[in-house]
Amino acid sequence: MNLPDAALATSPTTPPSLLQRFAASRFGQALVALLMAAGLTWLSFRVLPALLRFWDAALLHLLSWLPLSDAMAGRMNLELPLWGEFETPAIQLWLAAADSQAWLGNLGGAALLFLLASLLRPALRSVVRALAGFHLATLLLQAASPLDYDVAQHTHHLAVISIGLLLSLPLVMAATHYIVERSHERRLLATLMIAAFLVLSLPLKLLAHAALLQFMSPLAMPTLFLVFGPAFDILCVSALYAWAITWRHHAG
Repeated sequence: MNLPDAALATSPTTPPSLLQRFAASRFGQALVALLMAAGLTWLSFRVLPALLRFWDAALLHLLSWLPLSDAMAGRMNLELPLWGEFETPAIQLWLAAADSQAWLGNLGGAALLFLLASLLRPALRSVVRALAGFHLATLLLQAASPLDYDVAQHTHHLAVISIGLLLSLPLVMAATHYIVERSHERRLLATLMIAAFLVLSLPLKLLAHAALLQFMSPLAMPTLFLVFGPAFDILCVSALYAWAITWRHHAG
């Protein structure tokens, strides 16, 4: 007896196993995401000594290419309650106290920035004027009470925040990206991509801050920390995260 072609084309499918059904469930996805985040967090702490050696070598190499007088790569310690002694990279650079020319230059720069903001769009205009006002306020505070703050401490605090973002990244991704992304490969790739940005950008950021401070004087430290410090890191990480979110829409 001849069977129809449709009957020949169909074949019984194997029902998914209990493990497959559990992995596809919401609880299974959440459990795998937490395990992945815990594993990546453990790995981040394990490779941190190797990353410190990499940052030291990168700073030493890049310092030889930049015209930074008397700049030295080093480390500074940070005492954490549950961690103990914690080391971060830093740049030691001696800067002379601000003279009258530096004060006039920074005051004029704040005023010029406030005036030039009128040429921008309203949303960006408000941001630039707020930045000019912040710089002027920091100048007035430093005139009343000079900051006991040097380049080594400045770069040390930048490194502390970047390393904190790096170590907390897996848990942050588990609470955000892993919820909407069900592909474990894309979860892992997105986390490693953002972590690579934080690792590679850290020595470049420290050197850029040291170079700008040597050019602009120590008076610009608070404003530079505000603009190109943690806010800049979070902005770049958010941009990479937004791009990673789109991967699931373009998957074949």
